[in-house]
Amino acid sequence: MALSANSPRQKMINMMYLVLMAMLALNVSIDVLGAFWSFERTMSSTTSQIENKNRSLYADISTKARNNPVKYGSILENATALCDAADSFFNTLQGYKVEMLRMARVIPEGSDVIPSQIDDIDELSSTAIAGEFFFPGGDLSKGKGAEFTRMMDSYRRLISSMTSDEHLLSMINVDFSTSPVKRDDVTIEWIKERFSAYPLAAALAFISQYQSRIRSTQEELLTQMLSSSTQDALLVPNTLTAMVIPQATTIMAGSPFKAQVILAAYDNTQSPEVFLNDGQKMPVEDGRGIISIPTSSTGEKNWSGYIRIRTDDGETKDFPFEGKYDVTAPMAVISPTRMNVLYRGIDNPVSISIPGVSAGAVSLSGPGVRSLGAGKYIIDPSSVQGRTARYTPSARMADGTMQTFPSQEFRIKNVPAPVGQIRGQNNLRINKNTLVQNRVEVSYPDFEFDIPLTVTGFTVKIPGRPSYQVSGDRFSPQAASAITNAPAGSEVVIRDIKYSFDKPSKIPQKEPSPIVITLM
Repeated sequence: MALSANSPRQKMINMMYLVLMAMLALNVSIDVLGAFWSFERTMSSTTSQIENKNRSLYADISTKARNNPVKYGSILENATALCDAADSFFNTLQGYKVEMLRMARVIPEGSDVIPSQIDDIDELSSTAIAGEFFFPGGDLSKGKGAEFTRMMDSYRRLISSMTSDEHLLSMINVDFSTSPVKRDDVTIEWIKERFSAYPLAAALAFISQYQSRIRSTQEELLTQMLSSSTQDALLVPNTLTAMVIPQATTIMAGSPFKAQVILAAYDNTQSPEVFLNDGQKMPVEDGRGIISIPTSSTGEKNWSGYIRIRTDDGETKDFPFEGKYDVTAPMAVISPTRMNVLYRGIDNPVSISIPGVSAGAVSLSGPGVRSLGAGKYIIDPSSVQGRTARYTPSARMADGTMQTFPSQEFRIKNVPAPVGQIRGQNNLRINKNTLVQNRVEVSYPDFEFDIPLTVTGFTVKIPGRPSYQVSGDRFSPQAASAITNAPAGSEVVIRDIKYSFDKPSKIPQKEPSPIVITLM
């Protein structure tokens, strides 16, 4: 039986990737670099688990081919070609990571061991190494970018030829796409879009993600090969084995656990009976028991039962089965792209993701929400009167039903008052002749959003002199003359600063704090 792309393992990988992308929108700090590195190591560990499963699947196919070469010989050939190609691609990408870590002096020349921990995580902050490695000087013909692209195309063509599953084919075409990417009306090669300007820690995580995709698709295809090799097997009643096919092994509290229980082969002239061990009889369709167990509490659950058939001589036989499933609490993740609060008058970018649900199937409701599509939203909470607001995610589940998830509360703040500045300072000592050459500025220091402002006028107050009204952002000749003639040690105050927004804005204007200058 083929594994679903929405398996618990794949859900976890998808979730980790969404969290990474949200982190990429933040300013890269040492803590974030450490998080990237932790993500890369976790992804590598998860991939190792998939590799163990792939080895087991391939060993199963090999054993069957030894026992029945006529039936399983061609399947083994395809499995071998798949595994050889996957190993070659995977190992090449592993080599890329090693070479870039050498370039960053994280590991010494001659070593190919990637450490599990890095003492100085700042070594992974360089945004130039990935680009220099894949396309030095922007030239794909000089780096490893062309080789990476060729291997992506080759592997995609090979694995696409090995399946007719439309869902898997669609996933392959997306996961291993080398098509140019359009960003802000500019078409960019896929590898430049993925590896330009990101820190080395992020580039390594991206490569680990591709390695995970290689192993995941390898697992899907090996499972399909093994399933197709046995689906037409003819078994007699005394060799029947019960088989459990759960729809999902990780589900949300409140949703029913669903599974199918079938016989590997059954007599199509009669239908079996399926019972849970509490005696409850389950409906049967085409020889398959349809299981539905209500859930409430979370945690790992064990369940069991038996399939009963009646032989031609009237004897009944029971075939026991058992299984496990996990019940998890409903969970959704809403990540403010820039910060953990929302500001009035500003388009706050927000992303939402729900494990196991495609981005196009999720939605968000609350004051000031505007959808950008595929899980991306803009929130302008200007209409909120209080200090907090709640936003509620929902999603259309795989069975077509709509499910609402617990709402989350966000703090709502006003944009702070801007600050008057000269040379980026609000209180400074400066030579009076130098001062008059500078512009008066207004900005929001230490604010997470970039809000360009233009000074349109201000008032200059010099001790013992009348105030000077100035238009624009430079000192008028009269104000400049008064400043240059003022004695050293005089305190000049620039206040009543007027400004305008460079772009249309709903942010209320507030009077900037004055600038205090001590003349030298």
